[in-house]
Amino acid sequence: MIPVAERAQGDPMSEIFDRFNTKLRPADLAEPLFYEHDYALRFELGGEDVSTEYPIRRFIQAHARAVRIAEAVFAKSARVWLLTCDYGGEKPRKKHLKPFGEIGIRKRHFDYLGAVKCAGDPDLCDEITHCHWHAKDIWDRRHLDEALWLTLGAELGVRPTFQGPLYVVDFDRNIVLFPYDDRGMDLVALERAPLERVYHAHSEWLLEWNREEIDAVFQG
Repeated sequence: MIPVAERAQGDPMSEIFDRFNTKLRPADLAEPLFYEHDYALRFELGGEDVSTEYPIRRFIQAHARAVRIAEAVFAKSARVWLLTCDYGGEKPRKKHLKPFGEIGIRKRHFDYLGAVKCAGDPDLCDEITHCHWHAKDIWDRRHLDEALWLTLGAELGVRPTFQGPLYVVDFDRNIVLFPYDDRGMDLVALERAPLERVYHAHSEWLLEWNREEIDAVFQG
């Protein structure tokens, strides 16, 4: 689980949430997103019908599904943000954001939001003391498609790739899309309405393991 600390007044990351007049808070990015929200969808991307023995075929399907879902949920969004986090020492790593250069987004284009102290976490090694957060607003939807490419291919060895969590956020509509790898993707919101259309349009891609609890929310 990504550690999300309570932020003091004036903290850069809290301020970026505040300036959008959104109900989303940093804690809403705590993993696993699906189980942390009342209104959530969990999609199967690669699917059991495409084995990892065929990584290119599996990746193509995963990316195509993710793009279709993203297009559906953000069709009415005026602005979408990419949020990333990276575990490391007290200072952020210089090359963490380098893969985004492949899609025309340079490190200098990202806003540095601040860091969460995570020293003492038993799941992390002693050298990892902070989690650093960056954000970039994207106007060109091609950047969203390409960002999904960067994050979905990591486990399959598809290059270029971005190592680390990537969240796609609409602060105005309180929606978060989290593609965790070729296996699946979570889509959460603070209200039911923004997810209803996506649920009905792409219900065949819902992860079967969670389908019963998803149906209970969106069929009622």
